[in-house]
Amino acid sequence: MRNCILAGFCLALGSLGLSSCSLRSDAPPPRFLEAALPATPAMPVPASALDVRLGGVDSEDMLRLDLLRYSTNAEVLRDPTWRWIAPPAKTLRQRLELSASAHGIALRDRADLPVISATLLRYGIIDGATSKEFGVQMMVRCRLADGSERSQVVESSAAISESLPGTTPAVVGTLLNTVSTAAWSLVRSWCSGASK
Repeated sequence: MRNCILAGFCLALGSLGLSSCSLRSDAPPPRFLEAALPATPAMPVPASALDVRLGGVDSEDMLRLDLLRYSTNAEVLRDPTWRWIAPPAKTLRQRLELSASAHGIALRDRADLPVISATLLRYGIIDGATSKEFGVQMMVRCRLADGSERSQVVESSAAISESLPGTTPAVVGTLLNTVSTAAWSLVRSWCSGASK
């Protein structure tokens, strides 16, 4: 009797395993997107550059590798198929690092410098009633050398093609460049205002 119960349990467990395997095979394989960052030529840091330290660049918890879709009723959904090759915060950090010298910023690792940090708040497709856009929104924070702090949200969005990947990689690269430029402009104004 005990052997029959054990055999029945193993059979039930095996059928559960098979049914879960069949469910997994129905899911479409993931497809990957990568932001096409505009080429930034290596620029020497000008002698008059503003020295700052780039601190943490992170994102809201939901902004990982899944492509997100924001609906007009504020619902956020994960795309069932599309993923990012790299986490969005890593891509943003790369863009900030590459574009700093073009904006007269020298990134240094010294404790006495103003510290810049950024948090991605939105990074995904905005499904509108009549159009589709990609939106990037981030919080830029600066702790100045005197200990005071400044922060501001910068954002940008642009239309993308209806089908993926389409124009999405190029548009995302341009948007990251736009918000990086805005961030460095804020940093320059905050730091020059503090030095007066």
